[in-house]
Amino acid sequence: MPGSTPFDLIDHEYLKLQDITEKNDDRALQIKGWSVTVSLAGVIAALASDKLTDARRAQALIAAAVAAVAFWLIEAFWRTSQRAFFARINAIEDAFRIGTETTLTPFQIGHSWMASYRAHPQRVFWHIASEWRTMLPHLLVALLALIGAGLHALV
Repeated sequence: MPGSTPFDLIDHEYLKLQDITEKNDDRALQIKGWSVTVSLAGVIAALASDKLTDARRAQALIAAAVAAVAFWLIEAFWRTSQRAFFARINAIEDAFRIGTETTLTPFQIGHSWMASYRAHPQRVFWHIASEWRTMLPHLLVALLALIGAGLHALV
């Protein structure tokens, strides 16, 4: 961007980061949609089919629960990746708030992301995975499937 001031470059970087995090939120909602479609469809199919034995029905319900848990973990991974952008967003916001935005070095998205992502990735992953906004609806569907599997295994 020839002729751009450091202020303009930082401003552009901030807007790009906002766009990235909004797209990541859209993807997280898409993952939730896939989870409900696949997992809940598995639960409904297992419970609605009159051709399955109770043992097969329980197995199908367990498979649906495993799928729901897999989608939960995928979303947690996705959100962990998204969270790594927040360090740079916060640094830019702090600089604008206190008036030091011209001291920031522009174009540091990748460097900042990598440093943030590498600082305790497992702890951050499990923290994000345990948030309600990440767990829902995946774990509700998984619990529904496991309860159904347990009931059919007892019959």
